[in-house]
Amino acid sequence: MPSAPRCVALVGPYLSGKTSLLEAMLFASGAVARHGSVRDGNSVGDHAAEARARQMSTEINVANATFLDDPWTILDCPGNVELLYEAQQAMLVADTVVVVCEPEVERAVTVSALLRFLSRHKIPHMIFINKLDTSNARVRDVLAALQSHSERPLVLRQVPLRGGESEITGYVDLVSERAYSYKPGQPSDLIPLPDTFWDNEADALFRKGWVNGKWINPETQHEFEKRGSQLPFHYLGSGKTLSLIGRAFGEAAVELGSR
Repeated sequence: MPSAPRCVALVGPYLSGKTSLLEAMLFASGAVARHGSVRDGNSVGDHAAEARARQMSTEINVANATFLDDPWTILDCPGNVELLYEAQQAMLVADTVVVVCEPEVERAVTVSALLRFLSRHKIPHMIFINKLDTSNARVRDVLAALQSHSERPLVLRQVPLRGGESEITGYVDLVSERAYSYKPGQPSDLIPLPDTFWDNEADALFRKGWVNGKWINPETQHEFEKRGSQLPFHYLGSGKTLSLIGRAFGEAAVELGSR
């Protein structure tokens, strides 16, 4: 166990759901017995009178939790642009940062300044696309929009599984190539990968055109990128191709480990 808690900062624009994410993290880790709600006024975060009156963070919320036997301190930062300086100070002291954003292509620009700050200060970070349960947006489209505002390559780690009515029923971990089904209040069940998960055509294009770290055929590259990729070394939404390449994920893991 480390001598001091690790620190993670939650940052993102106003109304992206950072404090709701904090409440979910605390409940899932067992730090609290009740899943608090900002709307109901019983959350751990935003407990100050002004914050509850405005239903928005007016200062950094600090909470503690334990995950995999490691102690963590969580800094939930206000999203109002007038309080950006507070979020920047939190990012500078954090071991890692979670950028919380909404699943709307046109809203990707709202995290541009945060991603630029994180990249230029070489702070390890990940993006949490929130509110997918209330949106039918395609993850690959949102990620492509976010990539246009990030100086670092972005690689999917998880993608949601949806049911017949577009409701989220679970997720696929693209690194382990495993699928899980959600069970409210219980650990998720490991399930077989959906038959339609693998994109065999994209995999064939990649194997045909990507040699020794570069594309050798512009036409093949063009066809591959039309399927959703914004970068030549990964395919958005295909765990098979991601597992074959893994360049961006590997670089991110090495950098995070070096800290």
